Amino acid sequence: MKISFFDYEMSNLSPKFGQLLCGCMLGYDPRNPRGYNLQTFTLTDYKVRRWDDRELAKKLRDALEGCDIIVSWNGKHFDIPFLNGRLAEYQLREVNSPRHEDLMFTARRHLRCMGAKDSKLDTIAKKLRLPVQKTPMEPRDWVRAIGGHRPSYDRILQHCQHDVKVLAFVWERLKHLVREIK
Repeated sequence: MKISFFDYEMSNLSPKFGQLLCGCMLGYDPRNPRGYNLQTFTLTDYKVRRWDDRELAKKLRDALEGCDIIVSWNGKHFDIPFLNGRLAEYQLREVNSPRHEDLMFTARRHLRCMGAKDSKLDTIAKKLRLPVQKTPMEPRDWVRAIGGHRPSYDRILQHCQHDVKVLAFVWERLKHLVREIK
């Protein structure tokens, strides 16, 4: 059974006004808990055509469809609809989503008593005192990356990679609370 944690980074909250910048998937095999496999998906031609996320959207869709179960943080209400919006821009078919566990809702349901002020992944990771935490990002990194500044784009890639690792740690702490993955 192939389980993958995923996260995407975008240039805007709307797929009509923004684009995909990158995506990461961390494959996990429950029979081999140490066997994580990190995949990073980037813009095909960042240097010349960084506004063209068509191939990135297709690769992300195909990677998701190759999983038995996907795990996200607010992926059901944001990441998947955003990806589908970008696919629609190119008149490509939407994601045929496998079973999907959105851990944000599991955390909301079960961790209210922890006094978390919100349901951001960063807040929950801190409340759970995980050994890894999210990396802080500056808004200017997104602006610069969209404008072609490669070091800023690389920071966004690293941020996305780190986010899926944090998500995997949260999964390890909360998976016993998951009732059914639909």
